[in-house]
Amino acid sequence: MTNFVIENDEQLIATVNEINCSLAAIQNYCRIDKNELARIKFPRGFLRTAFFHRKKMPAGLDALLLHNISYSLMTLDVIRWLVIRTDISGAAQSMIIKRAVTTLAEVMDALLKNYCGKNKSFDKCVGQLKLDGVFDDNCAGDLIDVWRLRSSVHLWEASGLEHDKFTPAVYNKTAITYDTLIKGLVHRYGNAIT
Repeated sequence: MTNFVIENDEQLIATVNEINCSLAAIQNYCRIDKNELARIKFPRGFLRTAFFHRKKMPAGLDALLLHNISYSLMTLDVIRWLVIRTDISGAAQSMIIKRAVTTLAEVMDALLKNYCGKNKSFDKCVGQLKLDGVFDDNCAGDLIDVWRLRSSVHLWEASGLEHDKFTPAVYNKTAITYDTLIKGLVHRYGNAIT
């Protein structure tokens, strides 16, 4: 690498081109075989810490759930990096987004059940927390939509091809729903870490 600091878009383009050529050379040499010498350092500073995620959570979560949720959200950062920093597309991108959507849905399920009861269905929890004023009808509908999509991911239950169902727009809507849920829970119960 000739330039370690990028100061403008021209330098960014040149750096990306150099990295692309280097990655292609590594891939052409190693193919699909594991080679410890070919491990590329994941860029530091993109993944948010578990503590970052924990401090955004609502109060009332036990320590284990709080930690597990924060680690799931760190996984989402890895997925997000792949989608926004690479040109991965088509079915591969869709399946990565599927994992992101299902992870967020599982986090939302855990949060909902934490506040309304572990033995209640997702839909009943949504209804109860809507009545409690945690979120409005729009968010309730979006939560149900996300859970329906999440519940359709079992390969043995698939009624059609999945690769068209999971788009960046679907992920973005899921992320907005998640953010709305978090804001409502924090408004109602306060922050886990102040």
